[in-house]
Amino acid sequence: MVNTDQPISKREDDYFQRYPFANRIAAVIQGHSNKESFVVGIYGKWGEGKSSVLNFMKEELDKDSDIVIIDFNPWLFSDEKQLLMSFFGVLATGINVSLDKKKEKNW
Repeated sequence: MVNTDQPISKREDDYFQRYPFANRIAAVIQGHSNKESFVVGIYGKWGEGKSSVLNFMKEELDKDSDIVIIDFNPWLFSDEKQLLMSFFGVLATGINVSLDKKKEKNW
């Protein structure tokens, strides 16, 4: 058997018990009823399972129809303008909003 350094998304492949951790974070997000925003950060060194935790969180959060999951990788962009335009484009698509105004498209 060859092990790769790919993130996992199946619970049966979770040999390091990341799923219960991810499930607790998802439960906190789902239970947040305050109108104020909050940020969840997943920190760790390269290869420690951050992407696997995110995959498990997405699996749980996807069960809640009131939660919109948007994947965005900021490392793919070389400058701030490109990053912001792409982020808001992905965000608008995720929440089914059109950026039809000329000012919004050409910002």
